[in-house]
Amino acid sequence: MSRKKRTLVVGEAHHVFEESHNREPVFIEDQDYQEYLRLLQVAKARFQVRVHGWCLLPGAAHLLLRPMRKADDLSCCVQYVQRRYSQDFNHRHGRDGALWHGRFRSALVEPGQWLLADLRYMELLPVMEGLSRSAGRYRWSSHGARMRGDHPGLIDFNEGFLHLGPDINSRRDAFRELLSMGCEERERDRIETAVKRNQYIGSRAYADKLEKITGERLHFRGRGRPRKK
Repeated sequence: MSRKKRTLVVGEAHHVFEESHNREPVFIEDQDYQEYLRLLQVAKARFQVRVHGWCLLPGAAHLLLRPMRKADDLSCCVQYVQRRYSQDFNHRHGRDGALWHGRFRSALVEPGQWLLADLRYMELLPVMEGLSRSAGRYRWSSHGARMRGDHPGLIDFNEGFLHLGPDINSRRDAFRELLSMGCEERERDRIETAVKRNQYIGSRAYADKLEKITGERLHFRGRGRPRKK
């Protein structure tokens, strides 16, 4: 069965997932992670894509991106980073061949509680995968940029995060409390299934809205809402 076509919508957030070829590492040393994030910062400016979050794992990359000019800019942004990072990685590590497993996958993310839930999932992934004892200890997710100001110029705070409080400190406190709730297995499965199927993360009303905009059928009809604070 062929993979479902990606649905990309300008002005909407998308959870992008890139997986390594043959489950081989795509990030080996600090310089690899740093170079990927440098390229992402170049690409976001070039293609007018906002970067709301990320998590780089040894064999995969999760990004929360929003194309602001046209929908296809999201693909151009991701492909730009993939091509240049692959060339740099292969040269630095003396290898050749494909680095990524085919086309990236993505899911549209509903604003509000679902977007915050997706950010929570993304920044807790290193903990859930056994790579770190806490989100704050992991250097290669957007947590440091959100909570400490690391990687200046890369992160764009989304409206959900901005609405958590009147200033940056209160927003960080509220988001820290959100992370402390953890990511339930049901919520994790909901997010991962939607991303792998190129569908959406959100409510039925959000799916109806997307279908009207795109004219495409979105089949996944998962129930439930993310937990609120």
